[in-house]
Amino acid sequence: MKMPPSPIRTALIASSNDGGKTWTAPKQINSAAEAIEGEEGGPRIALGKDNKAYVVWSVPNEKGDKTRANIRFAMEDGRGGFTPARTLNEIKDTARFPIVETMPDNSLLVGWIDRRVDNPTPRSLYLKRLSANGEELTSSYKVGSGLCDCCRLGIAFADGGKTVYMAGRHGQRIFLVNSSG
Repeated sequence: MKMPPSPIRTALIASSNDGGKTWTAPKQINSAAEAIEGEEGGPRIALGKDNKAYVVWSVPNEKGDKTRANIRFAMEDGRGGFTPARTLNEIKDTARFPIVETMPDNSLLVGWIDRRVDNPTPRSLYLKRLSANGEELTSSYKVGSGLCDCCRLGIAFADGGKTVYMAGRHGQRIFLVNSSG
C-alpha cells in the first residue's frame, strides 16, 4: 500500500523523574533523518534493568510502501546519546509493526510481522533475541503465521521469562501464543 511519505523524520525521547512535572531535554534516537512510520509502526521502547532505553521502529521501503518496511533498532550508548540505528530484519522490505521487550535476564526480544512469504500463509510472526549490548543472540526466526498485517502485536513474560506470551490478530480472531505449549 503506497502511502504519502511519513512526516516523522526523527525519533525523540525525554524522561521525567518527578511524575511528569518536568522533563529532560529530548534526545534524538535515530542517527539520520528517515521516514519513520507513525500509527502502529511508530517507535516502541523498552527499558533494561539499568533503565537503558532500547527503541524499535518501522521505516517504509524506498518507494514509500509501508507494507514493505524495515525494522530499525537503536539503544542508549552510555554517553548521553544513542547507537547508530540499524536494520534488524535480514530480508529487506518484509517487516512491520515491531515490538521490543526486555526479558528477565535483561536480554531483548524483538518481534515483528513479516511478509517474506505472501502465499499461502500471508503474514508471519518473527522474533529475534538481542543481548543487553545489542548483539544478536539469534537470527530472526518464525514462530507463527497467517497473521493480520494491520494490527499491533503484544508481548509479555511469565515464570521468570520461561514463558513468553504473544498476542495478535488473525482475521476476526484475537490469538494468544505461549512458548510453553
